[in-house]
Amino acid sequence: MYTIYLDDEILYYPGDDVLSIVGDPVIKLAIGQAGSCEITVPPTNPCYDSIQNRKSMITVFRDGRNVFSGEVRETDKDRMNCKKVYAVGELAFLQDSIQPQHYYGDVTPTNFLRAVLAEHNDCVEYKKQFTAGLVTVTSGWDQSLKVTDHNSTLEALREQLIGNIGGCLRIRKQNGTRYLDYVTLSDYGAANRQGINFGENLLDYSETLTASDIVTCIIPLGKRTESQGDFETRIDIKSVNDGYDYLTASQTVLNRFGYVWKVVVFDDLEDPADIMAAGQDWLTEAQYETLRLKLTAVDLSMLDADMDAMNLGDRIPCKAEPYGLNMTLPIIEQTLHPLAPQKDTIVLSATLKNKQTTISDQVGSGGDSIRQATAQTELKIRNVIRQEVANLMARFAGTNGGYKLSEFDANGLWLRDLWMDTPDKTTATNILEISMNGIRSSNAGYKPATDPAWKLGITIDGQINADRILTGTLMAGLIKAGILSDVAGNTSLNMETGAFVTNSLSLISPYLNIKNDGTIESTDGDESLTILEALLKGYHKTNNIKYLSGLLDLSANYGNGVYKVALESKQGMTLKIASGEDFTIDENGTAILEYDGRNWGIRIKSPGQINFYQGNNLCGFIDGNGWHGQYSTT
Repeated sequence: MYTIYLDDEILYYPGDDVLSIVGDPVIKLAIGQAGSCEITVPPTNPCYDSIQNRKSMITVFRDGRNVFSGEVRETDKDRMNCKKVYAVGELAFLQDSIQPQHYYGDVTPTNFLRAVLAEHNDCVEYKKQFTAGLVTVTSGWDQSLKVTDHNSTLEALREQLIGNIGGCLRIRKQNGTRYLDYVTLSDYGAANRQGINFGENLLDYSETLTASDIVTCIIPLGKRTESQGDFETRIDIKSVNDGYDYLTASQTVLNRFGYVWKVVVFDDLEDPADIMAAGQDWLTEAQYETLRLKLTAVDLSMLDADMDAMNLGDRIPCKAEPYGLNMTLPIIEQTLHPLAPQKDTIVLSATLKNKQTTISDQVGSGGDSIRQATAQTELKIRNVIRQEVANLMARFAGTNGGYKLSEFDANGLWLRDLWMDTPDKTTATNILEISMNGIRSSNAGYKPATDPAWKLGITIDGQINADRILTGTLMAGLIKAGILSDVAGNTSLNMETGAFVTNSLSLISPYLNIKNDGTIESTDGDESLTILEALLKGYHKTNNIKYLSGLLDLSANYGNGVYKVALESKQGMTLKIASGEDFTIDENGTAILEYDGRNWGIRIKSPGQINFYQGNNLCGFIDGNGWHGQYSTT
């Protein structure tokens, strides 16, 4: 049962004809996002005149549990004078403050959260303030330089915390205090005892997985060992797996999908038993880590599960024996329909979408938000470089000494200088070598020239070879690369295969915008254009445009002030263009131009004949021998 409040007054109570709402109210929730609530309030509701943008608060309870709290941002009236109300969740309050330009030194995640929220609370009114709460995300934290640079509080937290070590933000209310927690995905919600057994129907609910993605046999490999010739060697599992270097899924899975092989590398594992355990886990869980399952309340009832007992963040045990799936998946998205609960949906996944929606995304954004996102990306890169430079300077400031060894040839001529962490190059681990050929370094001892232990090489002719190069701006005539990717891995381009992968695509041009939600709009300042108009106008400067499909080819070029458009029909389709008159090309290739007002028609019959009609009556025609008909051609 739902109850909805406007500030401290009851806006909706089930069964009450006065405290009512109409239509299909929708509440959208997602981990790490503000969420939204859309409701329609009739004029008869006592709260109707009290609804105010940027002031009123909407609070929704389901069976006594607070599932949404947020501020009204937009209201509109329909033709029945009902108010359509749009509210965004409290996390959006963190977009209302700006963090100063500030460098944070050796700081923990907890202290960074406290410092940033203190700045936020100084900027906003009481209802928008937060108290720093629980922090359970610490793994992988680099306590080097953290930076805020005139970005919003929400952006600062996402860039410096979530962008570096993952996790998610959670609002928690206790004893009248609103806490902001920073927790792992597994800590966000409660363990839900009811499990879901998908059986054969798993792919019916998947948004990301197809049968072609499923792997049934793997060769698990661990840390790299000494190379043998041109081949890279790694620790395998033969010693703990009866001499076999591979693992297979259950016979049920093999019967369903056959033998599909993949090599899985665990770079940080050295013990064969650990590598084998990690491989077995990969077959049943890790290969499904990007799986997204979307289910409705009706779906769940068919799977013997209860939507009413599920809340955002709850961890649901999921099994699908035919696929080898056996893992716990949290609810990362939830859509609620208070007046139509059969339409409720949840999304289960072990991975959050990398793109975290901002309040500007939720209330509408265009080119400005894309440019803002670009600026934020540049800021993030600058922050990474600052931190790396700070780390580098700290290492150079160390007090540990070393050893220098100079080597000469048989004639006494200098060959090289070696700077090492031991006096003997056969026992040294860290080595820097300078010779007439250039400079190179190794952190794995003195190795043959072709060994990958040499991490950096700068040759006398200007070539640089390195495992990793960090730079703010790279100017080059030619870049040869395998994969181009952003820092967080949200977007990548495989230069070998041509595969382009992105979690959020936005394209903006002077006349055509492709939004990250997949919609397309065309704009020319304040002028609204159709997509075709936008394309033609956008290509005015390049003088041509061509669109090809399986059924229709459209080409256009611009010259001497005139657009010339050609349409080529394929597969016998009929094309009709309607304006003041109708022009039709039917499947037989006959072109018909009809003037409705005079009831006249001209049919250009291909090839070589033009027919003239009044209504459906043939008046005459022109062919290669001239005019034939009842009217004179004069």
